[in-house]
Amino acid sequence: WKAESRLGLNCAQLECIRRLAQSAEERPVAQRAVLSIGPWCLPTLLQSAQQMDWPLATLRMQRPSADAPTLHAELLGGCDVHRQPGTAPMMSFRWQSREAPACIVREPSGGQLRTWPMRMCFAGARFGLDMTSWSQVKRCHERCKPYLLSKTPSPSLISPEEGPELLFPVESYLVELLGCEVVEPYDHGRVLAERRFPLHATVPRLVLRSDAELWDFAELLCPRRSSLSEGSGHLAAASGELQEQAGTSRSDGDVTIPKEMFEQLLHRAADATR
Repeated sequence: WKAESRLGLNCAQLECIRRLAQSAEERPVAQRAVLSIGPWCLPTLLQSAQQMDWPLATLRMQRPSADAPTLHAELLGGCDVHRQPGTAPMMSFRWQSREAPACIVREPSGGQLRTWPMRMCFAGARFGLDMTSWSQVKRCHERCKPYLLSKTPSPSLISPEEGPELLFPVESYLVELLGCEVVEPYDHGRVLAERRFPLHATVPRLVLRSDAELWDFAELLCPRRSSLSEGSGHLAAASGELQEQAGTSRSDGDVTIPKEMFEQLLHRAADATR
């Protein structure tokens, strides 16, 4: 887990620094006001970002079954069971703290929307396609979410400044999948009813992000842009390794010849056609 915060001095502290920067003869004589100590004397929080990396994570759902006392449905796991420590993490979360000022998304007409972005990256993860279990996980997250934030969470909708008289979500998301798999669990009843085999999909790279007709989130939610630039290096390295492997697999059937040999073949072909 990493955290990065940028603080600024308040007005009273800046005024004190300006007075100390002048010589004793040039300082204006002003009556000092007696200020009481309180939260307003603390530095101002200008920016705050947090990042959490999970080298490996597993999510299983237990539910009663007619065949067995409990049925374990694996909803999330790693594709590579022999993952070595120190490699790119399987899950990475980066988000803007609610206590910090929000990021601003501007509209072409001049309106401004405040949002707190959150970026999620999954590298080498396997997702179980069990919608019933995922619905239960979603309901559990909705119940626990207010307690994971501050004691006074921000409202779920907010109106923009100098924009249309509408309400928009406070949070914006970006989800990036690198070398992941989506596996549908085997169900004998579904096979007989729908007459098909379970689904198994491979996702080399996929990016999902928030979007709107009025607001452009492309620059804010860029997958290669993060305030914690040191922590996002392994994500770029993982993407580069996947692209390099894909490029190698495509070039296995290609043949490379020197330029001189190519020109000689052209001359021979020209002579043969005269």
